Amino acid sequence: MKEAQRLPEQAGDLVPFAPFFRRAATLQLRSGDFAAANDTFRRLDALAAEYGRADWAPNLEGRALLALDVGDLATAHALARELVEASLAWGPHLRTHAYRSQCHVLLAQGNWSGLHDVLIDVERLVKDHPGTPFCYAVTVARAFAAVAQMVEGHADGARALLTDAEAPFQAEPFDRESVLLLAYGVLGRRAQAERLIRECRERGLLTPPWYFYRAEAVALTMLEAWEVLDDTLSLLTVAASRGSQYLEGLIAAIREEVAAARGGPRPLHAQLRDLGYLGWSELVSFRPGRRS
Repeated sequence: MKEAQRLPEQAGDLVPFAPFFRRAATLQLRSGDFAAANDTFRRLDALAAEYGRADWAPNLEGRALLALDVGDLATAHALARELVEASLAWGPHLRTHAYRSQCHVLLAQGNWSGLHDVLIDVERLVKDHPGTPFCYAVTVARAFAAVAQMVEGHADGARALLTDAEAPFQAEPFDRESVLLLAYGVLGRRAQAERLIRECRERGLLTPPWYFYRAEAVALTMLEAWEVLDDTLSLLTVAASRGSQYLEGLIAAIREEVAAARGGPRPLHAQLRDLGYLGWSELVSFRPGRRS
């Protein structure tokens, strides 16, 4: 990636490289290289200003996810809202991409009713456009709504939504699995969660991205699978060390839960909650086996 990024400096015309920079930012976000992704977005801004191409700069979805990943929830919220508004002029598939970003923000905030509202809009798009090849953005809306239902105490509704969420949709490796894993955790589906983790860990040369390990760590915490959690937290710590206060807070909250399970003090999740990530705090402390 670093070698490839040097190519534009060797070219006289940077216009053809704008799509490359967009893809580079996506890959940097997937790998947890948050500083590099931020630099790439800045480069897109500079190119847009230099060449008068306003369509290069926004990339609201990537910027919203970057802000969310590093701990700037207010910026992520504003960008996701702007993205949804902009998507009103787009086709149905791309509109679900905007809703996907909004779902991630709403989950982080613990806005469970908001996730229900988004699902209504997404299902309407799916119903009204039966010939459209939708992607796993639909899975995100369904799975996160299932999480919301379960947290709110509606287990039957959560189970029904999970069945819908398991419908196959096109996705990058590990993306669809990450959101399903979180739903399996909150619903207490330990066997399904462990099978999914095992399948993703055994995918040959493909290594799961950091956000799969995040879902894995939170799911294992909800399932009280303390004996296998340390390895996952070690893998997630690598991404946290690259400038994510959010991940630092999430890992600290999980370690508090582990300590409490072993007789330690009541978890406070101070860093996570101070950043506003109340939804992730609630999920880390959620135990499906203790809910009716």
